[in-house]
Amino acid sequence: MKKGGCVALTDYEDFGREAIRFHPVSKRPGVEHHGIKKDVAAKLLVEAGFRDVRVEEAYVLRKVVDGEEQKI
Repeated sequence: MKKGGCVALTDYEDFGREAIRFHPVSKRPGVEHHGIKKDVAAKLLVEAGFRDVRVEEAYVLRKVVDGEEQKI
């Protein structure tokens, strides 16, 4: 990346124990992680040398999983 460049990343936010419900039961084994907490993402980016780091909710996904609507 050139000096002064910008980067945009996306991931789902880990909102705790219920985050696993994003995946259907049949697909949960082997899921490596269920998102990342905003403060952890910001810390990792700052530690990697990024400046002016902002972590924000850009979109809320509503998804039906195993017959139940999930807000992700």
